[in-house]
Amino acid sequence: MKRNNFFALTGLIFSAIFVIHGLRIINGWQFSLGSWEAPIVASWVCLLISGWLAWTAYSFLRNK
Repeated sequence: MKRNNFFALTGLIFSAIFVIHGLRIINGWQFSLGSWEAPIVASWVCLLISGWLAWTAYSFLRNK
């Protein structure tokens, strides 16, 4: 896989994760695995991390 394609795909995946976590926060969706229910705070953390990773991938794509 070429470098530009890798960064474009990575940016797209992390952007999708960013949007999904943002929608979960806005709509108050619940998420559970078995008996464990993920708190909304976890989505805030994932929103920040996925946003940063998407931005980084797009900036690498733009610089090359």
